[in-house]
Amino acid sequence: MTRLEFKEVELKVMEKLKRHTLLLILMLVLHARGKKIEFDKPPSRIMSMYPGSDEILVNMVEPNRILALSKWAEDEQISNVMHMANKVKLRTEYNVEFIMKQQPDVIFLRQNTGEDFISQLENVGVKVFVYPNAQTLDDVKEIHNIFGRVLRTEDKAAAMNKKIDDDVAKLLSEKHNVNAKILIFNSRGAMSTKGSLLGNVFQKLGIENMADRYDIPPGTVLNKEQVVACNPDVFILIDWTDGGYFPSGEVKLKEMYGDPSFAELKAIKNQKVILLPIKYISCGSIYITSSCYEILNILKS
Repeated sequence: MTRLEFKEVELKVMEKLKRHTLLLILMLVLHARGKKIEFDKPPSRIMSMYPGSDEILVNMVEPNRILALSKWAEDEQISNVMHMANKVKLRTEYNVEFIMKQQPDVIFLRQNTGEDFISQLENVGVKVFVYPNAQTLDDVKEIHNIFGRVLRTEDKAAAMNKKIDDDVAKLLSEKHNVNAKILIFNSRGAMSTKGSLLGNVFQKLGIENMADRYDIPPGTVLNKEQVVACNPDVFILIDWTDGGYFPSGEVKLKEMYGDPSFAELKAIKNQKVILLPIKYISCGSIYITSSCYEILNILKS
């Protein structure tokens, strides 16, 4: 065998090994339901159902690999990537037939998506990747790593995680000393952030959500007597209408100032009732640190 022939054989063997290694790596990716997802090549027809996966995908892959983003991708109240979303034209519908017709390589769904919906998608042959809900900054970084392994963009995941580490170091070194006591109101009332990503970040920054003092079940809110007993420095009202489904922040603001039972509270008397788009509260990706800066600036103003 000549040197040239040997080199050609060597290249063919290396290419075969490379393809085999890629398949093995991708076969080992598990999603939050403990199921193995197998790919014979990096997915290029990717669908996203929720803002969290929108935020990761647009920072991790080129737009031509994203088939569809969530229906909220251009909603400025909830999306942190609306300025990038117009590069992807299609929006994912919560509909099995719609998703199946798009023939995605994979669709990303968050952990609390309905099990029946996930099963229906899997039963028609759609590959579903369910990513976990982050409760700590380390969780956020691990979710980035998981996406990176699925998409074969580990370098992008590493860069995103480095930015989080750098931002957190900067946040902690600046010694903001806000020591603020707050309550956060969703459409139903003052909500707890105990054990959540936002609650854990607040602890690092010296911000106390006073609802976390109460042992209330997930998804419930404080009653009015508990709100009055808290008497926080600041009320933060989550502003998101979801296309008119919820009342606007301005409506809730007017109700808050007009409620006689709140008239003597510090937040009301000092006019510290702040409207904040939901994207700063619900973020679970690389944008969590910019959300913290926004909240800190509001509390210091």
